[in-house]
Amino acid sequence: MNENGEKNYNKYKNVKNLKIGVIGNVNKGKSFLLSKISKIELPSGMSKKTEGFSIKYPELGKYKDRKIVLLDSAGLETPILVSKEMLEIKNKNDKENKIFKEKCKEKLITELFLQNYIIHNSDILIIVVDALSFSEQKLLMKIIKETERAKREISIYVIHNLKTYTSINQVKDYIQNTLLKSATFTLEKGHSINTKAESKTGVYFCEKVGDKKPQKIFHLIFANENSEAGNFYNQFTLDFI
Repeated sequence: MNENGEKNYNKYKNVKNLKIGVIGNVNKGKSFLLSKISKIELPSGMSKKTEGFSIKYPELGKYKDRKIVLLDSAGLETPILVSKEMLEIKNKNDKENKIFKEKCKEKLITELFLQNYIIHNSDILIIVVDALSFSEQKLLMKIIKETERAKREISIYVIHNLKTYTSINQVKDYIQNTLLKSATFTLEKGHSINTKAESKTGVYFCEKVGDKKPQKIFHLIFANENSEAGNFYNQFTLDFI
């Protein structure tokens, strides 16, 4: 922890705060969306990534009304880099495969630990996906099961970060032919929002998971910024959260 981080931690440790956790596969725009939600400039983009696990404490003086803690981690399913040890093995043989398998195991254990830590310590959980894929469907199911095991009330938001979608019709097509047809549970469409919100456009979908005390999971859209779709959906999503 650097000097500023330690200073902010000491400020925050006795303050009641809201913990926002974010989970998603690599390069899905987690840090970018956290920046938008928290109004804190965070490094993002294909050339920058969160390393390991990060706890961010916004300055209390600047964000007195927020009192939030951001829990972020490296994206899931990042590739395993070839190590010096592997490069030194001249012949492709069982030893090289064994090293790779060990690294795969270590990486899986680390990712599961970070994912579970965020789930068990967040008040609000944001799951970032793009155009929903099979691996992301599996991730959603795994996270939902873990939140049920945690036996805590967690607000869950799934943000479909459609960064290449520029038109409203493109997003509508995605909703109709991917989101609604891929959802494991029945999605209910909604569009009401607090009257103080800046945006009256956009849409969200809600699914309820579980029998006795159903967990609500909200699905929201974030499209390409400064495009027709972005102007329609993005501010609504930020206001809703």
